[in-house]
Amino acid sequence: MSRVSVIIPGRCEQYFQQTIDSTLDNATGDIEIIAIADGYKPDPPLRAWHKCVKIIQLDESIGQRAAYNLGVKESTGEYVMKIDAHAMLCPGYDEILKAHCPDKTVVIPEMRRLNVHEWKDKPTGKTHFMYFGLDLYCHYWRDYRKREGAQSEYPEVMSGQGSCWFTTREWNDYIGLLDEGVGSWGNVGIEISLRTWLCGGSQIVNKNVWQAHWFRKDEGGFTYPMDGRKVARAHNYTWKKYYFKDDAFEHQERPFRWLIEKFAPVPGWEVYLQDGYSVPRTIIYYTDHHIDEQLARAMRKNLKKVAANIPIISVSQQPLNFGKNICVGVKPRSNISIYEQILAGLEAAEPQSVIYLCEHDVAYNPSHFVHVPEVKDRLDYNQNRYYWAPGQPDFLPARGQWALSHLVAYREFLIEKVKESLASEKPTTEMYHCRTSKYNSERPNVDIRHGMNFSRDGRWKKEYYTGRSKLTVKNIGHWGGVRHFTKAIGWTGEINA
Repeated sequence: MSRVSVIIPGRCEQYFQQTIDSTLDNATGDIEIIAIADGYKPDPPLRAWHKCVKIIQLDESIGQRAAYNLGVKESTGEYVMKIDAHAMLCPGYDEILKAHCPDKTVVIPEMRRLNVHEWKDKPTGKTHFMYFGLDLYCHYWRDYRKREGAQSEYPEVMSGQGSCWFTTREWNDYIGLLDEGVGSWGNVGIEISLRTWLCGGSQIVNKNVWQAHWFRKDEGGFTYPMDGRKVARAHNYTWKKYYFKDDAFEHQERPFRWLIEKFAPVPGWEVYLQDGYSVPRTIIYYTDHHIDEQLARAMRKNLKKVAANIPIISVSQQPLNFGKNICVGVKPRSNISIYEQILAGLEAAEPQSVIYLCEHDVAYNPSHFVHVPEVKDRLDYNQNRYYWAPGQPDFLPARGQWALSHLVAYREFLIEKVKESLASEKPTTEMYHCRTSKYNSERPNVDIRHGMNFSRDGRWKKEYYTGRSKLTVKNIGHWGGVRHFTKAIGWTGEINA
């Protein structure tokens, strides 16, 4: 009978013993558990009450990666499995996983949420699919469920969260142990995914088995100091050593781009797949701060996420920690002040770069930044736009064709047009007295009408606010319905008094 070695690294874990006990109780075959207390002494001490359990007590913390590697070296099974020290596995997990673990494959169980007080899985919140982003985090991938390949019993998956995986020892040894150079915490799921796929293997989800995981943020966060600088270091290491590399691993046989193309479209990777960022781009974000700060933060967070590695220049009237900031001081609210702020950003941007003008109250989609004007003496306007106002159950298709917040153009031509607008007697935000073009991004942006917008509300929008519009749309591409949209941007629509 083949043995499964379950490696459980943990540091300052209050549910470590429950994890060990349930892992042993729910196994039905030959297993061993290697539990590593990483640099702390559990109180009460961990109990190795069964011959299948081995406790390794470390006086000093070596980090999750090194602890996992130590556990693998101390194990003897034909299969290797890793789980966090605050997780529960379903009954019979070991035999179910062994029953379908093809060669060169990492298997990820369905992920559920763990009720640690009753020590059982919660009925909602099941996760099968995740992807890793240019922001160096793993993200839930709900839209992937709709793809044909996701319907099988053992669908392929781009990435896992990093709390649990299962594979043969042979494949584990081939792709190599976790890279301790990354640091003690962060990017484990991304590393396992890249090692597996790029070394010629595959990663699948087994929907017949689950692990229930406790998310520490639900009850006060980490139980030990989490240094943000170390997390940033892990991200920086992953970016430099793994991302875009065709020789990151000893046995790598697939180029990095192969993996992104295999699962395309992947949120956030649209520009990379378009031209590999060979065209220099810059985002000019401008704000006059006439906006609820909670909404403004949500929009900045979304923009930073979807911009990925496109540089952001923020031009504000108050100091702002966002991208490269230019504070111009308080100005009267007018078309002139808007253009003055845009010009300040343009002059600081890289020469010959494509500029994307972004406002503080628009939720941008990553596909917006794929577009590059075909000629350098033209202003291009994205037409795939919708309005949404707090309290409204639907979206309203946007009517204006020349929205400044959706303008894309080359820097030098845009500087010329902005200066012309500033020199005019009555400048407007519609710079259409020149060569222009309209385009539609693959998925839409959402302009939020929050009551302090600079642009006026005409009959079109007023009918929408009062529920009399017959042109509203319940669901839009990428964002879904209003409920999903507000959850995605992290703002419910409540305006602070």
